[in-house]
Amino acid sequence: METGSQRLGAGTVTAVGTVLDYNPDTNCLDQSEQWALTPLKGNPGRDAIFISTTTDTFCFTSDPNLSVETATLTVTGGTGPFVDATGSGASTEVVKTHPQTGSGTLSLTITF
Repeated sequence: METGSQRLGAGTVTAVGTVLDYNPDTNCLDQSEQWALTPLKGNPGRDAIFISTTTDTFCFTSDPNLSVETATLTVTGGTGPFVDATGSGASTEVVKTHPQTGSGTLSLTITF
């Protein structure tokens, strides 16, 4: 996790998701994800910021080896100094099917 904040610094992102349905009109999967951002500063492994997707689509493209995931996010709290964290943001990721890799952007505003 790279941030513009010296207070958070680098860290890790863990996510768990569920596919909710498939929309044949858009050729997209609708999803729900829960994320935990754990900064390396502070108490690594104990302090985390929790995030939920409010919209999340994984869309197939005309290239069978590329898909695009787009999500809006809400900060739902955390642990330690982030227990009352709030905020929102968005992410976009291009996913390559084989070998499975992805890259994209994550933009968040977090208040704690």
